[in-house]
Amino acid sequence: MSMFTNALPDALLQLLSEKTKLLLLVTIVLLICSCNTIKTADINHVILLGQSLAAGQQSLPIVTDSLTNGNNLKFQIATHTWANSFAKNPEKRHHDFFKFSPLIANHNIGETIANGLCDHFSMKSKIEGRLLFSYSGEGGRYLRELDKQHDDAQDIRAKERRSNGGYYSLSIDDIKRAKKTADSLALSYKVLAINWMQGEAEGDRKINRWDAAYPRNEFLEIYKNDLIQLKNDYNSDLSKIFKENLNIPFFTYQTGGTVSGTAQLMACDEEKKMYMVAPTYMMPNAENTYYDYSGKNINEHGDGIHLTADSERWLGEQFGKVIKRVIFDKEKWEPLRPLKATIKRNKNEVFISFKVPRPPLLLDTMFLPKQDMGYGFKIYDENKVTIKIKEVSVVNSTTIKIVTNDPIKKQYSVSYGTISFVKNITKPIFNLTEGITNDHGHKEVLIEFKGNILHEVKVLLDEGMFYLANKETDENLTTIIIRNGYLNEFGNTILVGEKDDLRNGVKFKKGQYCLTSRRYAYGNLHDSDQEKSIFVFSDSSYGNRYNQPYPLYNWCVSFKDLLIE
Repeated sequence: MSMFTNALPDALLQLLSEKTKLLLLVTIVLLICSCNTIKTADINHVILLGQSLAAGQQSLPIVTDSLTNGNNLKFQIATHTWANSFAKNPEKRHHDFFKFSPLIANHNIGETIANGLCDHFSMKSKIEGRLLFSYSGEGGRYLRELDKQHDDAQDIRAKERRSNGGYYSLSIDDIKRAKKTADSLALSYKVLAINWMQGEAEGDRKINRWDAAYPRNEFLEIYKNDLIQLKNDYNSDLSKIFKENLNIPFFTYQTGGTVSGTAQLMACDEEKKMYMVAPTYMMPNAENTYYDYSGKNINEHGDGIHLTADSERWLGEQFGKVIKRVIFDKEKWEPLRPLKATIKRNKNEVFISFKVPRPPLLLDTMFLPKQDMGYGFKIYDENKVTIKIKEVSVVNSTTIKIVTNDPIKKQYSVSYGTISFVKNITKPIFNLTEGITNDHGHKEVLIEFKGNILHEVKVLLDEGMFYLANKETDENLTTIIIRNGYLNEFGNTILVGEKDDLRNGVKFKKGQYCLTSRRYAYGNLHDSDQEKSIFVFSDSSYGNRYNQPYPLYNWCVSFKDLLIE
């Protein structure tokens, strides 16, 4: 008992009877135990709005095809609740659609973040209530086609992409339906979190399908303000439904490869209770996958912009981790991101300090291949000319040092996560073989290199597919997706691609030197977060990570034009 009472004054302890001391001990133990179990509503709704990555488009075959946590729910209609046929009148949907059923992935569409998010959150937080997940949205949509203020999907100028829209209003109706179902079962109900996965459509800096692209800085302001307005619209409408003033937290990923990711981070910096969870560049893309999409018994691949099923579930665990830390751990969450870049004594050295969720910083070349130009960092002069990086290193738990060949000036800038190039292959192509049909019905291209160079592409092959390109600068320039690699009977390295993946059908040639790249621009920087995943890599058809846990490190967000002070 002394471990609980030694903080009390001796005089006070002497006045307490043994019975009182025992009651005090029991009270303290109960308080400690109650801290590990979160009391919420019976039904806690997790909302998702977005485009194709939110829908899990092409994230096939699914990896959550059976019940993983009986407490988590979806609507009987599915996790996906929007359809063009009832977008304008969501209130006319049949009430049976909104019965609660166990949460599993959709076989005919793809894995989403649903099970990763809900299962991680509920298991790690020990929540007493149940989570309900629903998604409204559609692939390829602009923010202004999804939000409340614009609903540009219904505009005649959207032409062939015109639809009945109503993604936001349908999402609000989902909430009303969930509340009605919960009420009918005498269960308490609340909206726990609003989540956003959209931004790829604005990669050209356009905000709709008819106006011209905006200058970068102007686009950033527009997208940022629209996203904040969306969050405020949700809270305004939900406050009316629940008849209380609400400010439900809003969570977003960082869209990869576009300016939208920068605008999303700006919105999270400006708006309270708006949080960036993670980038996605460390995750395998859907070009890895094989599935019979056409019904012709030929296994097709997904597009590079989409994620594999494992990646979706992994991203869901990242969402679940951050939502728990924000809502129940009361953590002032920020992603791993830069704070300041400075020149110190040696003007060939730049020091970048970071906000690090779980120090120390790490430059990881085991999970992702070393980005050969600077671990994902680039430095530019005032004319946007690249300054060659000599070395990148971690100097303390929150600081990176970059050493350059040439002196750095104050008006220079640093960027991260804007490069997909990995490295040059050290040997030229020795031989080429075509025509073999693989088990998935595709004709293969075998690119042979003299000797064993598998160590040069090991980390890429561990992840799955990667790009191989020759270094020609004329019309013979070509690329191919490499899906496998091995040593033949002569000890030479064979990299295996498929003929359909040759760029414009242009073939490689003997004697060409090649380079490798990933589908996503990336970098090697993450923190030391030791959070354990609930799930493991479950698709064994690509890469070498089957049955390994998802790493829940916080990878650094991509950024551009951070001025050096």
